[in-house]
Amino acid sequence: IKDGFGEGKDLVVTVMSAMGEEQICALKDIGPK
Repeated sequence: IKDGFGEGKDLVVTVMSAMGEEQICALKDIGPK
């Protein structure tokens, strides 16, 4: 994920929160601007 942002990509990250813990459950690259 950090590498993707470092490359300048636009990423959509879906975070699921349950029982006080957050977990990334989906990552989508929406492409260049």
